[in-house]
Amino acid sequence: MPLAAEVPAKCRPVGVKSTVAALTSAAYDRGVLPDDLSRLVDLVTTPNHLDQASLAAIAKNLYPVGRVSDQVVLRIVGCLGHGQLKPSLAVQALLLRWIVLAYHLLSSHSMLSRSYSVLFNLLDTAALRSVVSPLSMGKFADGSQAAIVPPPGFNNAAEACSPFQDTGHV
Repeated sequence: MPLAAEVPAKCRPVGVKSTVAALTSAAYDRGVLPDDLSRLVDLVTTPNHLDQASLAAIAKNLYPVGRVSDQVVLRIVGCLGHGQLKPSLAVQALLLRWIVLAYHLLSSHSMLSRSYSVLFNLLDTAALRSVVSPLSMGKFADGSQAAIVPPPGFNNAAEACSPFQDTGHV
């Protein structure tokens, strides 16, 4: 039997809203185990037939109960950007925000350091800029410093971000 995400909405015998609501409620109450977190990130980052509200609800309720693996971070970074096979920019922004919030639960921060150039190149996308900026600058709202080391040539991300701030266009 195929998963509901693999079947177009009009062809499903039952709706998925109640299932997504139960899933997000359980994730909020008990958290998400590492294997389930990996599967949920796969669900949100790969093309499927779920509506944007369901994908956003799942992305907002990824509460890990343990460390977050590098593979999960890599899948999220890999789904970022423009393209038909990429999640919507709203879902990408939620996933980036999740990385910022779950930063202290990452098993290794080296994956973010290695994907610095990908994150830096997303600064020209207005929908993602406010979420990417803390990651690319290595600072968070609570004042903590990220262990992201920019590659050579990216010495001051704050100065590089300034042309994109409040311009109203890309």
